[in-house]
Amino acid sequence: MKCTLAAVVACGMVAAAASAISSTQLNDFEGGTTEGWSHGGPSPNPPFVVNEDSNTFLRVVSTGTGGPGSRMAMFNRTGDWLGSYLDAGVTSITFDVRNSGDTALNVRIGMLNTFGQIGVTNDSMVLGVGSGWVSATLDLTDLTLIGAPDADSVLQNVFELRFLSVEVPAYEGDFIAGSMDLDNIRAVPAPGGAALLGVAGLAGLRRRR
Repeated sequence: MKCTLAAVVACGMVAAAASAISSTQLNDFEGGTTEGWSHGGPSPNPPFVVNEDSNTFLRVVSTGTGGPGSRMAMFNRTGDWLGSYLDAGVTSITFDVRNSGDTALNVRIGMLNTFGQIGVTNDSMVLGVGSGWVSATLDLTDLTLIGAPDADSVLQNVFELRFLSVEVPAYEGDFIAGSMDLDNIRAVPAPGGAALLGVAGLAGLRRRR
């Protein structure tokens, strides 16, 4: 069943009450599950876990053909990523990412709060075809806002966290035929080493386990 924005907002308060974002939150997919990351019910090609050379990560595929699963985006509405980022002191998210497809990517993070207000990172991680694994950090306080008076309004009651590829900050991913791999998605508090990096370009090779 497709979850509309209206439905998201309607149930947002209940989800926020049970949420638990913390400064130590991490998704590394070592358990073999998607850890709550999804395209939504109708998608024929939801995110899935890949094991490659003894490394486990999440792959997101978009078809670019129109309809469910055609945009490069995924979201998480599980409690681990929801709630008040302000109270948790989380100001950025660091992650390992790879372009495993044939289309360039502009990776951003978007957030939806319980009132339907949206923030999307102004900076993006630009990945050319065949980029290889790189590490990136995106600042959650430098946002393009949609219906929100300021970044704090979004950060204080996040109901949905989203990774997407979009050239201009918006809350829906671009229609592209692409493939993106993600690993070690980590909340970063401020002050902290990762937060001080700001938005990373090619910040280093992916940490191999």
